Amino acid sequence: KMNSLAVDLSSYGIAAPELGFSEANIRYGRIGTFDQGAIAMIHSRRIKVRCARLASLSGREACFEDGSQLTVDAVVLATGFQPKLEEFFNEPERYLKKGQEGKGCGTSYLTPLTDGRCRSSVDDSLFFVGFDQAVNGGLSMGFWGWSCGFLIAQSLGLLASEARFSLDALPERQRDVVRKRRLERLTSVSLFGVGLVAVVIGLRQCLSDRTR
Repeated sequence: KMNSLAVDLSSYGIAAPELGFSEANIRYGRIGTFDQGAIAMIHSRRIKVRCARLASLSGREACFEDGSQLTVDAVVLATGFQPKLEEFFNEPERYLKKGQEGKGCGTSYLTPLTDGRCRSSVDDSLFFVGFDQAVNGGLSMGFWGWSCGFLIAQSLGLLASEARFSLDALPERQRDVVRKRRLERLTSVSLFGVGLVAVVIGLRQCLSDRTR
């Protein structure tokens, strides 16, 4: 049974789908995918699930309808088979257009205006992975998906601007990003430590002056 391959994530706020793999494929053309490590990351809390509807974005803060906030580096909108991207834009007509072929969801939906490589042609800080056709005719969720991830890392300053994408160099690039993030955390901790030492020295000096 296909159910034996499924994992119950309801305790993390992820509800099981109403239909199984085969029935969803027959009814709606939805092709099930096999986990590539996300479930283990959810169990280990490397991926944290927030069960709240996104209300707005302000600077680096994601604001939810339950009043909570989350500081983020990037926002990925996993919109599913009916994109409904217009719900995320105040001016959808500026970023989206109907009638575009090759976007993977039919021409009746508003789909993003891109450079043909999943990057918005209106705002280069926006990426729409999976909305453009790759050279081999398939949607850009494989090679081009990795390429988009590479460009996003560059736009966040996690990879050098002169770096060039290639699958052969991808593992090393990933290590570069992880290394840079670790260094940033260490720098933050070090700066905090220096500030703490300065405060302690200042307090000692103050106490010393008072006892004189």
